[in-house]
Amino acid sequence: MPLHIAIGLVLCGSKILIAQRSIDKHQGGKWEFPGGKVETGETALQAVVRELAEEVGLALEEAQAEFVGELNYQYPELSIRFSLFAFKVSTQCAIAREGQLIDWVEVTQLDSLTFPAANREMIERLNHFLGLGEYHVARCL
Repeated sequence: MPLHIAIGLVLCGSKILIAQRSIDKHQGGKWEFPGGKVETGETALQAVVRELAEEVGLALEEAQAEFVGELNYQYPELSIRFSLFAFKVSTQCAIAREGQLIDWVEVTQLDSLTFPAANREMIERLNHFLGLGEYHVARCL
C-alpha cells in the first residue's frame, strides 16, 4: 500500500511557498512543497491543514483549499500517493518551524530548482490553478 502524502501548494500572488528537505531525509537537499503523511483517521485535507500549521506556521481553513488532484509516484524504494491542495493567501507570513529552509519563489522559477522527480507533475498541475479562486488572509501562528 502506498504512503499517502498531502501537499499544500501555497500561493501568494505570483509566488509559491517551497521548503528544502533535510539532508538526512529521503531526497534530502531538494526543494519540495510543504505537506506530510496522512495519519490514520484523518482525511488528506485535514492532514494538509495540520501539516501547514506544524511545518510553516500557517493557520489555514479547510474551506480555503482548492483540490488540485491526486497522483501516484513510484520511486525504486517507495510508492507514494499524493493528494494536492492549492491555497491562495494574501501574505507571505510562513516561518520554518521544523528547522528547514523555506522560501517564496516565483512560480516561473520552479523549473530551475531541484525537486524530487515526483514534484514535476505537481508543478504541471499547479499551472492549471494560477489565477483561480479568491485570496484569503492567512493567520501566522
